[in-house]
Amino acid sequence: MLRVAGARTGAVLAGVVNAVGPGVIVLGGELARAKDALLDPVREALDAHVLPLARGRVTLLPAGLGEAGGALGGVALALHESPLLARYPEPGSEDLPEDAA
Repeated sequence: MLRVAGARTGAVLAGVVNAVGPGVIVLGGELARAKDALLDPVREALDAHVLPLARGRVTLLPAGLGEAGGALGGVALALHESPLLARYPEPGSEDLPEDAA
């Protein structure tokens, strides 16, 4: 049952990879809990259905942040896209806006 679900999930994700070209696909929630029983068939389907040009450019990973991962990603996206924070440097950058000093 997991093999079939993994194969179908991988085929759908391959369509996303072919259309959008993400570098990383992260599977979370119940899917990530199944580990290799589901991830192996997903990888096999990705290998079979992703176009050759994109095949080596995508990585499949299980989520590592648990139940809070989706919420944390949403907060990170909102902060990254906020016009209020657009003037601040990226983390690790030593550059400050001119009027911040």
